[in-house]
Amino acid sequence: MRVHPTCGRRPLPPGIAPAWGSTEHLDLHWGNVTIPNLTILDWEHWGTGVAGSGAARLYCTALAAPETAEQLHATFADILGSPSGRYALLVAAADILVNVACYEDTVNLCPALHQLTRKILNQPERPGEPIMKS
Repeated sequence: MRVHPTCGRRPLPPGIAPAWGSTEHLDLHWGNVTIPNLTILDWEHWGTGVAGSGAARLYCTALAAPETAEQLHATFADILGSPSGRYALLVAAADILVNVACYEDTVNLCPALHQLTRKILNQPERPGEPIMKS
């Protein structure tokens, strides 16, 4: 079992391992993208991080809209299904849940985030397989 690189105390479950050094938008959510022509905004929170952090956060915030979440997962399946992507999903879900604890969950996102984290922690790694299915 791998040990978390920063705290070194808690082992990471199989199939979950951060790959550090990827350039990421570290606060990617629906308020930071435009339509119909995609533009990513709010770049003050970009930097080097865990591969898949941006895609994971955008996916987690889309779980309240299952069709959108499925499209996102299909688009980013290679990174979200990777050991680093699975780690990024857990971190994004935890971060969102901490923030939601301070505010009302008006879109009922918490149950979907809890379901996602349980599935990641209990499911052996299966690259390319969707993590969440409606």
